[in-house]
Amino acid sequence: MQIKAMTNTADLRGRMEVWAKLVKKETGTGIKQFARVACENLAFNTQPYGKDDGAKKKGEHAVDVGVSNVYYTTKDKGFAAGILKVAEASYAKKQSKNGFAAFKSRLDGYIGSNNVGALTKLAADFGWRNVLFDEFDKTLHKNARNKSTGRVKKRRASLHLVIGAEKELERYRKEMMARVGLTKAGWAKCADLISVPGRVSAATRGFPQWVKRHRNKMAKGRIVDKSNDAGNPRVVMTNLAPWTSRVLTPANTQAALNIARDKFVQYMNKQIKYELRQKAKLRGAA
Repeated sequence: MQIKAMTNTADLRGRMEVWAKLVKKETGTGIKQFARVACENLAFNTQPYGKDDGAKKKGEHAVDVGVSNVYYTTKDKGFAAGILKVAEASYAKKQSKNGFAAFKSRLDGYIGSNNVGALTKLAADFGWRNVLFDEFDKTLHKNARNKSTGRVKKRRASLHLVIGAEKELERYRKEMMARVGLTKAGWAKCADLISVPGRVSAATRGFPQWVKRHRNKMAKGRIVDKSNDAGNPRVVMTNLAPWTSRVLTPANTQAALNIARDKFVQYMNKQIKYELRQKAKLRGAA
């Protein structure tokens, strides 16, 4: 579900009119500046929360875990542990400790050298289920993701063993991790679309690079500019990513708008005080 946010200026209009008159700007310009600040805060509140490298790493870790909850390789401890558990029971019946030790040594060698042929035969001999031999199927990850949250619940029985296509798995993992920040970038796209005279380059100044990298590629956003509406001046921003509601709750949406409002009030007050001081100085000089 997409998320729509609106800069409600009903309780700010009087202050904006004072500000616009003193700094010689249109009220509509102030509303659009406010909307840009709102976009930045909406992005901040969109998961992964924040805008620093820590937020990026959290997002990448979540993706990494999600992929690992669907696929694993022979280098995963679970593979060796599972094989050895079955093998140990078999060699115990034969009362052959040396045989088990030799098998364990061979298994370690196969895994260490990524002997695809030997590992494939082992998986087949031990009746390993859900094995992808020399192929990688990314739809398994897509289908495993929860439609509401986008996350993958870990179910050991449904994990798929990848043998011979480990490079493809790692490439897919990196591709998915590189998408971190995409939903946030929908708000950056909205900020880009909000035209403020004389402040073109400042549109996404508050967004980190790992978010901005998506805004001219995959990110989608839309605005409805009603900043000059005499009755209800506003800007409506819509993040068009269909999964936005999974990573931004209505409560966090409103919190972002409230924070943006407070920031813009502080910004206006600072400029109002400055202009009033300048006028006082001019009167004193006269």
